[in-house]
Amino acid sequence: MPQKPNQPLALIADIGGTNARFALVDETLSYYQAQNLTVADYPTLTAAINAYLHALEQSCPPIVGLAVACPADLDRVTLTNSHWHFTKTKLQKELGCSSLLVINDFTALAYGVPKLAEDELHKIGGGRRRARANMVVLGPGTGFGVAGLLYQHQIGWIPTTGEGGHTE
Repeated sequence: MPQKPNQPLALIADIGGTNARFALVDETLSYYQAQNLTVADYPTLTAAINAYLHALEQSCPPIVGLAVACPADLDRVTLTNSHWHFTKTKLQKELGCSSLLVINDFTALAYGVPKLAEDELHKIGGGRRRARANMVVLGPGTGFGVAGLLYQHQIGWIPTTGEGGHTE
């Protein structure tokens, strides 16, 4: 891990129903000071972020990126398997950051899939793997996460969000 710079560029987090994982990002886009907090130990996401930053004697960086285990397309975000909820507008004001990005956690994972090596991908079903075929990211957590990845010729890879553990 790189040494702590004077001022980090961003705070990143993976927010689930059980754990909230935080790290800082420097100007080389390397992360450091990773820490895992238990969601149940904090009344709000803001309280957890402030506790993480306080322990590092750090103020909030200008950029905050959160991957959350729930739908994140509206201003109001309610964690599916947690007591935490917030509005993006209010959270940005409380943290004092200039930029806040909140996306679904499995959508965040889907963005990375095109960077994986061929032997890191697993084909589902018969036949042979096709280049630029649709892909899916599946995985357990507090719930069951799902995200699709579609290829559109003129745009490239497009992630699609799903909540597989909450379908009927």
